[in-house]
Amino acid sequence: MRKYFASRGIEYRPIGDTSDQYYSHATREAYFRRIPDSSLEEAVVFFDPDIGLNAGSGSYKRRVGIDKYLFDEDLRGCSPRIGGSSVVVVYQHLQRDRSRFWDDIEDRCLRVCSAVGASGASFVTDRDVAFLVTAKDSVTRLTAARTIVEHAHKHGLDSGELVHRR
Repeated sequence: MRKYFASRGIEYRPIGDTSDQYYSHATREAYFRRIPDSSLEEAVVFFDPDIGLNAGSGSYKRRVGIDKYLFDEDLRGCSPRIGGSSVVVVYQHLQRDRSRFWDDIEDRCLRVCSAVGASGASFVTDRDVAFLVTAKDSVTRLTAARTIVEHAHKHGLDSGELVHRR
């Protein structure tokens, strides 16, 4: 990733990208607190948990590995420091139960909106994984949504936007 972004003249600021910096459930609050404010301003803030937003029972999460999840509280904790024009992207594995696909997408998008304080979120998915995208600023959010829908259309992926009604 460092080489890719450098070759395009884009500043890349990974947080916790070495094995001694990964967060564990016990250290997640400190991990997210140590993200520099400057890394959350006018940026694409990409959250890349192994699985995605937390879901399932506590025993299931412990069995799968609770460290593999991003919690709503993690996003809520970062939210006040995320700039309005920053784009927030969350990587998400989707349920295997295909009959719940749209409910799953809707739930995850609305949870991201709520945690970040945004009025909507868009998504792009191949129906196995999804990228959930939002921004606090409505112009930035709508620009990101349009870009995602265009990309999805070009590559035969599903996409859309959900509006969060508070």
